[in-house]
Amino acid sequence: MPTPQKNYYTILQVDPPAEVKVIRAAYRRLARKYHPDVNKSADATRRMQEINEAYEVLSDPLRRARYDRMRRAYSGPTQTVQEQWQRERAAEAWRAAAERAQREAEARRRHEEQVRQQAKAAEDQRYRAFALVRLLPLAWFVFMLCRPLTNSTNFALPIASVRGGIKGSISTPSPSVSTTVIGSRERQQADSLVLTSPSGWTGHIEDNFEANINHWEEGQDDHSEGEIMVWNIRDNKYFWTVDTEKPNSWWVFGPLEHVRLRNYLISVETELVEGDSGAIEFGLVLNSTANGSYAFGFYDDGFWFFSRVSRDHHFTDLDQSQSAAIHVKDTNQLKVHVINGHFTLFINGEKVGYVEDTTNPTGAVGLFVGTGGSESPVTVSFDNYKIQGQPPFH
Repeated sequence: MPTPQKNYYTILQVDPPAEVKVIRAAYRRLARKYHPDVNKSADATRRMQEINEAYEVLSDPLRRARYDRMRRAYSGPTQTVQEQWQRERAAEAWRAAAERAQREAEARRRHEEQVRQQAKAAEDQRYRAFALVRLLPLAWFVFMLCRPLTNSTNFALPIASVRGGIKGSISTPSPSVSTTVIGSRERQQADSLVLTSPSGWTGHIEDNFEANINHWEEGQDDHSEGEIMVWNIRDNKYFWTVDTEKPNSWWVFGPLEHVRLRNYLISVETELVEGDSGAIEFGLVLNSTANGSYAFGFYDDGFWFFSRVSRDHHFTDLDQSQSAAIHVKDTNQLKVHVINGHFTLFINGEKVGYVEDTTNPTGAVGLFVGTGGSESPVTVSFDNYKIQGQPPFH
């Protein structure tokens, strides 16, 4: 019997007037996050029980209507359920926004401090290289003056006596003296001692999926417990179909599967081709090793996320938000700029987030798909996969 003390709408993170399909999508998304098979936290079982209890009530029209009547009676005549729900959501949104603003300010401060330190180190090294080049002619001249005097092939170097003002000469072997002038080439060589911008990232890979030249996964794979995967390349795109009712996530690697990247720029265009938008998430996997990885992706309902993924596929959200940059039910470009554990996130050319985390400083990169479980197959396409970074790539 539902109790009015529990706000099932808040538990499922939906509005009280939400339609059944919205409630179903919210349930699948939360089940994928808190299911004990994928979430190892201490309160995962309790949260999943609350989510199941809320979904059982709100998915049944008769039980939901009865629950709404009880909520209205419990809330009293001076406060409507809608007003209470709005206040709860507003307070929750304010707390989340304040925490996110604090994290962003701290990350921005650390990033600015690191940029200042890198700029100072680059300037110091550039100055030392410039001074070394300038001192080379003087060192050569002193070396030649200190050589032993001989009587062969002399030349006269006029000098003035400070005391008597009498001009004389000294004899020394005739060297071939030349003056070194620092030109643009030498200055560029000195400046190149420190790599300060992505313009030095000459390593480049681009895959338009005209053919499987980078050895992406292809064919069908029937996993255990009813999980079916199908990969194929057609129409200059890479298609990935998932058919399972169990929450899980998977990733594949093409080029650079065994290369550990640290500083790089990666992007891909992706689109939900078929299936329930509330039951699927997809995007890029970054810095993947045996110890874990990162995932940058989105749901096709306007929300994006950046998560740290443990070796047992447990997702820890480092940042997430709703963004107008996402083209719902259309093609979206994901791009990530990675420098020493600093991740700058872009969707369709617009910066949506910045995360600093050095848990996995290097690793392989690829594509991922995750699902909270779906009654029908879900298909996602990928195109224009690009990587630019510091060589060597192999």
